[in-house]
Amino acid sequence: MSNSPIIIAFLFAGMGVMAMVRPARFIQMVDAEATTPGFRNEIRAVYGGFGLAFSALLIWAAFEANQPWQAGIYLAVGVALAGMAFGRVMSLLLEWPGAKALAYLIFEAVAAACLFYLALLEP
Repeated sequence: MSNSPIIIAFLFAGMGVMAMVRPARFIQMVDAEATTPGFRNEIRAVYGGFGLAFSALLIWAAFEANQPWQAGIYLAVGVALAGMAFGRVMSLLLEWPGAKALAYLIFEAVAAACLFYLALLEP
């Protein structure tokens, strides 16, 4: 479990880098097309910037153990992931977005649970 923030951080980093470098290719993973500069900008900002920022936070927290803010970082990132998972559950209830969305939901829910667990362990 103690390696989970690093694993989650690398997955966020991968998401962030791909969204920054290849936004049109990145968004195809959810069966969408980035046909305008405005949409590619949004992909870079939301998926790219968000992914890289959360990756940096998780790596920082993982290597600065027992700091008073460590649990807060795990909690904040966990809440964001839980919010993403909740949005996917709503989509599943309202319309079937496809198997990819279910895979993303599982990752987000498991990652959130791991981070919540770590947040509870921290002093």
